[in-house]
Amino acid sequence: LYQSDPVHLVKPPRLDSGNSGKAALYLVHLGMLPEWRPIETLLVALEQVSLPVFIDIFGYLYPEARHSIRSSPRLSAKIRCNKAVSYCESHHIAEDSGALLVIIGPRHLDNQPSKFFEYLAHHKPILVIGPLGNPIQSIMDILGIGIYCDILDPEAIAVAMDNLVDGWDGFISAYEKNKDAIAVYSAPRVASL
Repeated sequence: LYQSDPVHLVKPPRLDSGNSGKAALYLVHLGMLPEWRPIETLLVALEQVSLPVFIDIFGYLYPEARHSIRSSPRLSAKIRCNKAVSYCESHHIAEDSGALLVIIGPRHLDNQPSKFFEYLAHHKPILVIGPLGNPIQSIMDILGIGIYCDILDPEAIAVAMDNLVDGWDGFISAYEKNKDAIAVYSAPRVASL
């Protein structure tokens, strides 16, 4: 299931997605996905979503999820699992990606993965899948740089993927429009607190 060599360039969304006429969505998840960050609802959403979606996962993925992907021809065509990459390489991959994916476990109401804050520097639309009420949900609402959706709701995840493509230009422009608000979450600013 794991690629022998990490993919160094993940294609951005494109308008020429074949017969469907919809843009394809290319997402990258960098870092570990252990059992306490379950992706079963994401897998169900991938079966429901109407547009072509492709995900590159870099790093550990728990065995049950790997098995689910491996045993489904449809999922294995949409998800590529890659070995972990270095911190430096992860930023190169994020920079070359179409959009970035953050997954927060459903029991971690206050967890704020550091990768979310690091992703802000790449000015890519972000899809966060996590528990409702997590602090990152309100940050996403304020910044307008992507979509936050309920990790327990596969239909919401499927709709969010469609909406990420539909609102693509707005999410990209929100980085410039809200650059001062985004700067509040930069590493130097946070370190100075």
